[in-house]
Amino acid sequence: MICFYIVGGSNNNIDPRFISHFSIFYISSPSRESLFRIFSTILQNHVITFSIEIQEIIPNIIKYTLQIYEDILRLFVPTPTKFYYIFSLRDLSRIIQSLLQTTPERFNTIERFLRVWLHECIRIFSDRFNDIKDNELFNKILQNIIDNNSLLKSHRNYLFRKPILFSDYRTILQNDEPKIYEDLQDYHAIKSIFDEIILEYKDKYGYIDIVLFNDALEHLTRIYRVLRLDRGHLLLIGTGGSGKKLLAKIAGFTAKCQIFEIQLTRNYNEISFREDLKILFYQIGLKNIKTVLF
Repeated sequence: MICFYIVGGSNNNIDPRFISHFSIFYISSPSRESLFRIFSTILQNHVITFSIEIQEIIPNIIKYTLQIYEDILRLFVPTPTKFYYIFSLRDLSRIIQSLLQTTPERFNTIERFLRVWLHECIRIFSDRFNDIKDNELFNKILQNIIDNNSLLKSHRNYLFRKPILFSDYRTILQNDEPKIYEDLQDYHAIKSIFDEIILEYKDKYGYIDIVLFNDALEHLTRIYRVLRLDRGHLLLIGTGGSGKKLLAKIAGFTAKCQIFEIQLTRNYNEISFREDLKILFYQIGLKNIKTVLF
């Protein structure tokens, strides 16, 4: 069985001789009404223990999410330089999946729930853009939706209060404390948490030299967020020496992952690479150890 996801028009033609070996089934994309019903049902079941006011805004949240998704598909298409601009229903699912981490104790008001929803939309879509103009265009999409919906418009200032960062690592060093997904609220609080985490990292792996400025704290939080998700993976893009490797190590350590790094030597070759892969597969597949590879 082979599944094809058609991204764009005639560039995806498949040789008829190849197709002739298969029975062809075409599954059309679900309608907007179907998507609304699917995702609203999932989220409604999750918030059944939340306040009534939050339960009542779930249809609106799904409607806003679908609108953002449709605008993204229309305005952001893959190009040779932005080949990873491929968006699908999987992205919608990730937004809803992330909202399932919320708890009625932490998200007990409409504005708090709307803020975490905005955060997940930014993480899923905006973090993929590596162009300032594309990020500005995405922000216009958000502003449009907010301007045209009174529920969002009335909470605009609270929704966009900086930093827009949510995570569950506040109690990560206390093994007996539950991890609670929450609004991190300010950079000072985030820095204090990572200062403690880095001290633990130094005790285990040795000295590291890092300055935790605000952008670094945001990147750490984003990387950690992906690593803690089921089957989470990410591609870090940046110039050499910008700190990608060190941030990945710290975020992996925070997420309780084993750090696996290929050690290059003068005699390192394909055979050495295959041996490293065997070790990695054994560690991940048989011993079921959460691993960060780079």
